[in-house]
Amino acid sequence: TPNVINDLRLGYNKFQSNQLNYFAQNGIAGAGTALGIPGFTADTTNANPGIPTIVINNGYQGLGAEGTNWIQDDRTLHGYDQISYTKGKHNFMAGVDLRRMTIGRAATNQNRGQFTFTGNYSGNAAADFLTGYSQTVVTPLFQVKGSIGEFRDGFFVQDNWQVSQKLTVLYGVRYELPTVPYSLNGIGRILNSTYTALIPTSSATTGGTYTPVPGFKFHGPNHDLVSPRLGLAYRATEKIVVRAGGGIYYNPNHLNAFTLSTSNYPFAASTTFSGPTSGIATQSFSNPSGGGTGSTSVPAGTPGSYQTAFTDNYYLPTPRLYQWNLDTGLELAKGSALEFQYLGSHGIHLDHSLYPNQPLPGPGTVNPRRPYQLFGQIRQIQNDGLSTYNGLTVVFRQRAFHGLDVNLGYTWSHTLDTSNDANGGGTPMIQYNLKADYGDANWDIRSRFVGTVTYAMPSLARFGHLTDTLAGGWHANTIVTIQGGQPFNIGITNDQANVGGIGTQRPNYVNAPRFTCGKAQYIAKTSCIDASAYALPALYTFGNTHRNDQRGPGAANTNLSVFKDFAVWESVRLQFRAEAFNVFNHANLANPGNTTLPTASAAGVFNFTGSTFGQVTATPTFLGDPRILQLAGKINF
Repeated sequence: TPNVINDLRLGYNKFQSNQLNYFAQNGIAGAGTALGIPGFTADTTNANPGIPTIVINNGYQGLGAEGTNWIQDDRTLHGYDQISYTKGKHNFMAGVDLRRMTIGRAATNQNRGQFTFTGNYSGNAAADFLTGYSQTVVTPLFQVKGSIGEFRDGFFVQDNWQVSQKLTVLYGVRYELPTVPYSLNGIGRILNSTYTALIPTSSATTGGTYTPVPGFKFHGPNHDLVSPRLGLAYRATEKIVVRAGGGIYYNPNHLNAFTLSTSNYPFAASTTFSGPTSGIATQSFSNPSGGGTGSTSVPAGTPGSYQTAFTDNYYLPTPRLYQWNLDTGLELAKGSALEFQYLGSHGIHLDHSLYPNQPLPGPGTVNPRRPYQLFGQIRQIQNDGLSTYNGLTVVFRQRAFHGLDVNLGYTWSHTLDTSNDANGGGTPMIQYNLKADYGDANWDIRSRFVGTVTYAMPSLARFGHLTDTLAGGWHANTIVTIQGGQPFNIGITNDQANVGGIGTQRPNYVNAPRFTCGKAQYIAKTSCIDASAYALPALYTFGNTHRNDQRGPGAANTNLSVFKDFAVWESVRLQFRAEAFNVFNHANLANPGNTTLPTASAAGVFNFTGSTFGQVTATPTFLGDPRILQLAGKINF
């Protein structure tokens, strides 16, 4: 009907991302088996093409490709229906948003086994490799695929109310109902709530003998995801408009966090053979075990084994974002306007990796001091992170002023959080004190200016056809970006707290560091970090330097393009373009590649001999390219 509109949408999407090695890409099967190494046939028995990983110490190039033949496919089935009803000054909308999301992932390291050559037998690692005698041998892992499913459904109702000619109010509420992620193929195990055993219970000792448990759920339900929304627009005068809004938004954990359950025993079971540190070698390509029994992955939870494990916290609240904004626009003259914008947000229940089996700082061997003695290092997906964002933006716009269009924007902002996300390796320094890591986010950029200018030259037909063809009707565009640097963390190599090396331990703060990260240091390959600003913490303590203590160099970039359409015949046009990226060839520098202080002596003296600490060795991924010039042409018809 004229007052009622229904919008129905259905969709299906599948995205596959595989990290394959040379052998898999070229269909070369059996290369590893053909080497004739007893027991190293995963390329054929586990359909994992390639050869074992060969590690040659002392800086030599190894062989193989560890961490490859990782398979991942993501699938989304989407249904959406919205009905709109208009009555008077109200436009009501209600609808449902239904999604079934699944992921399948197979990814393990050392999935074809590994040989490590150290030089313990000949005095040179490469010589050991040539003789075939290895210090350490790890048997292949049986790579299995974990498959996870979840429904993410949403239900909403809202009203766009034209209160008066000057005021419009938008209000509504949305209810999110994500189901608990569950195993589709039954492959995967996590720890119980007391960290004493893996569940589902199984007596299997290899991935191939494990009995799948389809439908296994990874955490408890979340049924409190109510999302109110409110927005308004008010025209104060003919030239001034004020807008404001706020709402609550939810974003469930990515399903990839649950496929990590396939890294637990028995899916990641292997045997490690270690030869003598000197003297007569026992392990070789022809005899990987060296006649020994090796160190086999014992059943998880065996006392004294301290086997590593992955798990999800049963209480895993959905990440939540509170967001609000206020902006005002002022018309200055015909075609020009000035805007002032404020955007703020606060995130809670953000995910990160927690290691609950980290012992308290203290003397002695790490494992006997762990709080949960049946396991060693435990990685747990935890949703208790925090974030805060505040940003102020000023925007000037000029439209169609004698062929000139201008858009200039400057933003000052500050982003703080407790850590990077779990998939990005985020974990705090002190596992039981997350707020000690609350500081500048890794991507915090305080100041950023972006300006775009477009100019269309007028037609010069009055000066003749040739003049107009050569000089008239050209368009020129430029984009200028200037921004401040991003923060980086200062760490120490020593496990000074003696907690097992989890998280980046930081030094003690001595004085405010000097900032010297520039082109001179880049060219000279010298450190641009003021190491005198830090000191080694006392033994069995954590440092007091806050996270992301220093900030890297900023960046500036200008892109320029000119183009013109030439008439060829009737509606056929030939467009010629000349483009220059980073037209001034300004060298932008990345943050230092190594921001971890080298090993320190017991007296706290850092050994910088041969260290690359503080050296800037690269350009940033964004805004890091040198000048690029290109000419292009295309035909429009």
